[in-house]
Amino acid sequence: MILYVPANLLPVMTTSTLFGTDDSTILSGVIYFWQDGEWALAAIIFIASFLIPLFKLVALIPADAAGAVPQPVAAAGAHSSL
Repeated sequence: MILYVPANLLPVMTTSTLFGTDDSTILSGVIYFWQDGEWALAAIIFIASFLIPLFKLVALIPADAAGAVPQPVAAAGAHSSL
C-alpha cells in the first residue's frame, strides 16, 4: 500500500531530446490520451493502472484488520516444503 502512491506519481518514462527532457507518469499518459481524443484508451489505462489496484488495496484493508489474510507459513503448515 505504501508503494501505490509513488508508483502512480513518479515517472515511468523519461524522454530526452536535443531540446530537453520530459518525464511521463501513468496519469500524465492518461491525460495525454484523453486530450488527444483517445477516450477509450485513456479509460482502459486509468481503470487498469489506477482504479483496479486501488480497489484491491481498499478491499484488503478490512480483511487485514480482522486478521483474515492468511500468512504463507500458517496456510502451508510449518513443515511444508513451500
